[in-house]
Amino acid sequence: MLYSDLSYRVVAASLSLRGIQYAPHAFMPIQFRKRNIGKSYLDFLIEDRIILEIKRDARIRRPFIDQAPAYLRSTDHRLAMLANVSPNELEYT
Repeated sequence: MLYSDLSYRVVAASLSLRGIQYAPHAFMPIQFRKRNIGKSYLDFLIEDRIILEIKRDARIRRPFIDQAPAYLRSTDHRLAMLANVSPNELEYT
């Protein structure tokens, strides 16, 4: 099993055990000037309100941080969380 796949499974299992509704790999259209020009997928959409992005790196990098506000601008959601799972620790912003 890949480390990244394990991270997603642990998050999904944790949410399920707590009775929290979530959608893994939730579809998100990419729009430009109110026209659909592509698609992307959120790692998790929690309770249809919170975007959760999971990264796996030695540290949280600037492009990861920039991704959350970009998702918020592209959706009606108001809260996004970024979690970085590394071999030694869990970081979040």
